[in-house]
Amino acid sequence: MAKAPHILIAGGGSLESIYPGLSVARQLLWRMPRARVTIAGDGRAIERHTVRGVGLRYATVPRSRFPVSVLDAPGYVARNAAGWCVAHWLLREQEIDLVISVGGHAAGPTVRAARTSGIPYILLEQNSLPYPPTRDAASAAAAVCLAHEETAARLPIDSPVRLTGPVGRPGFEDDFGVDPGLRQPPIYDSGRPRLLVLGGVGGATSLNLSMPAAMKRLGDAAAGWQVVHQAGDGWLTATEKLYSEAGVDALVVSHIDELAHLARATDLVVCRPGGSTLAELSLAGLPAVLVPDSRRRDGLHEANARLASMRTGCPIVSEPDGDLAVSLAAGLCPLLSEPALREGIAQRMRQAARPEASALVADAVAESLAFETAPLVRRAA
Repeated sequence: MAKAPHILIAGGGSLESIYPGLSVARQLLWRMPRARVTIAGDGRAIERHTVRGVGLRYATVPRSRFPVSVLDAPGYVARNAAGWCVAHWLLREQEIDLVISVGGHAAGPTVRAARTSGIPYILLEQNSLPYPPTRDAASAAAAVCLAHEETAARLPIDSPVRLTGPVGRPGFEDDFGVDPGLRQPPIYDSGRPRLLVLGGVGGATSLNLSMPAAMKRLGDAAAGWQVVHQAGDGWLTATEKLYSEAGVDALVVSHIDELAHLARATDLVVCRPGGSTLAELSLAGLPAVLVPDSRRRDGLHEANARLASMRTGCPIVSEPDGDLAVSLAAGLCPLLSEPALREGIAQRMRQAARPEASALVADAVAESLAFETAPLVRRAA
């Protein structure tokens, strides 16, 4: 291309679909220093803060979640129509040369607008099951970058598929990207094994409500473990109270900015099996208990958990199976008590890591733009 390209990375709705975009953006700017990169999300304050905090532009593309009742349907249609119009305007006014979809609320309207405008787009699918918008747009994409080879069979046969692996946030690439088989020593260590509970920025209600009771049930098996629980916005006080009532000493926080640094001093994780989360656990070589979100109707969490469990041995705890606290305690007990079991899972997690994933996505972008640049994979020093 004669001029410096302007690339729009569309995601949003949760930071899990923003973080991979930041890693890809960084790789793009290493290759194309004069390029402009904009991240599009659904306008949440934490998204704007995160994106602008690393020096990138942020744009808002409105979109609504799928309606849960007939009364929600008109608002859903209106807001998504508005999102398509905003995306169309954004592509034209900002002279966007290429769109990268990383999943999330802003991705669907933006890809549809790019398709009707004749602007090339690349799809990054982090999940083992492709999102419906990914399936619908795959055959016309410049490239479809997949985290898992199993996903290809669920896409149209003429889709331009590339297996890049899953992309984590920049901090995990920096801290664990030198050698996925070698965990760096922790920056700090309390001398106690650490259990990290990731409830997400928006909060995982069932985990916040059930983990304190699960730790109480574990009794001696959990003795000596330090618990760090990310409860999400609005859940800090309530979750602290539940741990206090259970007699469990836990550090509860709303959000963890430097999660990669904490991961270096963590021994076990309880989390949702989102695609980006699993990518980061693999980079860090961390064993985990996976708890799919039963509120999701698309089956993505369940599919991700099954694939991760098959490859690495991570146990799965299903929310609908009776008392979640009892199920969590049963899933955690052997991992808390047996270091060898944790290490076996950790080794298989490290083997599944793809620290070059964001670089491979950036290669696909450079090729689609016909931008002459040598492939570059940055590593932490």
